[in-house]
Amino acid sequence: FIRDTPGVIGFAGTKDKPIPMRQSEVDNMLAQMKEREEKVKPKVSFEVGETVKVADGPFQNQNGIVEEIDP
Repeated sequence: FIRDTPGVIGFAGTKDKPIPMRQSEVDNMLAQMKEREEKVKPKVSFEVGETVKVADGPFQNQNGIVEEIDP
């Protein structure tokens, strides 16, 4: 189950006996993940309620109103 998680490449320790991580190691990993998430957030250049024109896809050149932003 865990090995099928995207980004998981293995366990710390031997193949048959994983070892627990120190809390400081867990905290360091979580901090690095949070930094990456903050860097990946896209910049949204419109607001809820704003009229926009669709640039591509099946609704190309159609106008629409932004109802929700889910970054």
